[in-house]
Amino acid sequence: MDEIGNRNKKISLINLKDYSRTNSHFNSRAKSSEDLLTNKKSKCEENQSIFIDYSFINQTNLSNKEDNSNQYDDNSILNLPYYYDNIDREKSESILRLINRPGCFLIRKHQYSCSSLIESPYVLSIICPSLKIVHYLLYRINEKLFIKPYSQEFYHSVKDLVNIHKRNPGILPCKLLEYPIRLSLNNNDDTSLSSSSSSCSSSSSSFIIDKNKLIRQEIIGRGHFGIVYKGLYNGETHVALKTFSISCILSSDERESNILNEARTMMYLSHPYLVHLYGITRYDNQLCLVTEYISDGCLLFWLQQQQQKQLSLTSQFRHRLVNFSFQICDAMTYLESKSIIHRDLAARNCLIDDEANIVKVGDFGMARLIPSSSSSSDIYEGRCDTPFPLRWSSPEVLLYREYSSKSDVWSYGILLWEIYSLGKLPYGEVNSNDLVTQLIKSGHMLSKPSLANQLIYTQIISPCWTLKPNERPAFITIKETLNRILILLTRPKPFN
Repeated sequence: MDEIGNRNKKISLINLKDYSRTNSHFNSRAKSSEDLLTNKKSKCEENQSIFIDYSFINQTNLSNKEDNSNQYDDNSILNLPYYYDNIDREKSESILRLINRPGCFLIRKHQYSCSSLIESPYVLSIICPSLKIVHYLLYRINEKLFIKPYSQEFYHSVKDLVNIHKRNPGILPCKLLEYPIRLSLNNNDDTSLSSSSSSCSSSSSSFIIDKNKLIRQEIIGRGHFGIVYKGLYNGETHVALKTFSISCILSSDERESNILNEARTMMYLSHPYLVHLYGITRYDNQLCLVTEYISDGCLLFWLQQQQQKQLSLTSQFRHRLVNFSFQICDAMTYLESKSIIHRDLAARNCLIDDEANIVKVGDFGMARLIPSSSSSSDIYEGRCDTPFPLRWSSPEVLLYREYSSKSDVWSYGILLWEIYSLGKLPYGEVNSNDLVTQLIKSGHMLSKPSLANQLIYTQIISPCWTLKPNERPAFITIKETLNRILILLTRPKPFN
């Protein structure tokens, strides 16, 4: 028996030889033990069905309360808000990327092989200070948990491990600081929207809105799938309530999943030119988004209305259009920095406050996060049966369903064409969608819109339609060019 135990110890030390060694366990930094001991994911994890978990909807700092119960219990771990019982490595990374801050973590069940020498029931996944996600196998030996097998540091339970490392990083790359909260979609009552933890991050309030604090008013917009209502929150704040229509072809579960998908994207975004999310609620037995209300509504309709006001010839009006172009680009630069692709950028999905002279990008129903660890660089491959906006789509989207920040750049060029043509339909003279598809695939460029000067068209719009995605400018580059143009437009003209 001693020989077998020694052999196990020897094998463990060999597998863990890359760990840094110091006299103090808590002063060393370990490499990801899952990377060290499993060069590739186990077959159990590989064969898990791929699904979309839309259940998380907020983030929280760890509770300051100490857990006095150190007894190990496999059942009690299911009640921990940071524990996931049915996700794989890839899904855990996509969840953490939604927060993308050092110290954000979760713990998931590990499907280890029965032939493993040491039982490893859990995996700790954490974002490092460098924003890289690393994974640590948690080993169970004699009812104790270890990050490094047979080391002097052990834990009585998962809670015990978390409590220790929220104060001291130890061998981890940083302290355990926060974790995602989840929602349940199984119930139709308000309890399905209750938070999994009572302590919320000081930087964000709860995103769960009490329906009794909302008054739903008139319909202010309709889309292909949904309806937008005007509303009143807390008796004083005007809001917009977005929900899917009952007649929508999607099932009830699909509608709710899409609403939560949009919410999970918006809740971590904060930018002056992005529509702000207040939260989600269940109203009339339907899940809906509660966002800021922007008085003048859809940018497309506003542009079309300007045709009747005969303001388009004034230099002041044209300067406003350039300013709107900059604001949208600024918002997209922010999304680009967050590795988020919008996939539906168009004038119809931007909102305008005429009096404040502000345009904001909204409608994140198709938005997707591109993990930095993605094996296919910064490309998201959409499903072939997913509807997409044909006239705003880039050639690679039409050919291969490949989305990236550079496909958003192409759409941004089309959006600018809409702005400087006062809301005309792109390729409006072509009625056949097949012909439009052929024109886009061939790299055909729309002609210069009437209100765009040559500088805007040649330096901003046209480069967005470069056929090869990697040769299109990044949003940060477009923003810098637009800023220089705005400076030129505001520079006082010399007296004759």
